Amino acid sequence: DKVIAKGLTVIVGDADGPDRAVQDYLASKRYGKVTVFCMAGECRNNLGNWPTREIGAGPHARLDFDYYVAKDRAMSSEADCGFMLWDGRGTLANIAALLQRGKPVLIYLAHGSLFVTLCEPDEFGYLLHGVDPALVQRLARERPAGRSSRKPDVPLF
Repeated sequence: DKVIAKGLTVIVGDADGPDRAVQDYLASKRYGKVTVFCMAGECRNNLGNWPTREIGAGPHARLDFDYYVAKDRAMSSEADCGFMLWDGRGTLANIAALLQRGKPVLIYLAHGSLFVTLCEPDEFGYLLHGVDPALVQRLARERPAGRSSRKPDVPLF
């Protein structure tokens, strides 16, 4: 509601689950400042009939996890900040990408029913307790090192 009250532009993905839930909420509020990011030729969900930003994939791309990463990268590049609904599985790469670009991320942690704001790449470790160690190692190789004394609890909006 704060995003709507401030008239901020929302970019959202087209996936089922959290993307669709956010779209449903924004459509129920008749909010118009939304762009849906989807892969070229395939927009799975656009509940508010908003403008779309189609992201191209290679001519031999398979419809797998890596296929949709191109869309996620484009979203993290264009966004000024992020809002993620996290259940402890997906979304980590998107959070890391935003932090690498110096963009704050507000994360709703479903397993604890709380919100956390991260602003620095080194705060990313706060989320990684209980996550698959192989995924943690891969993300650690991909993200830059940094130092911050700030606790990850500053409100984003």
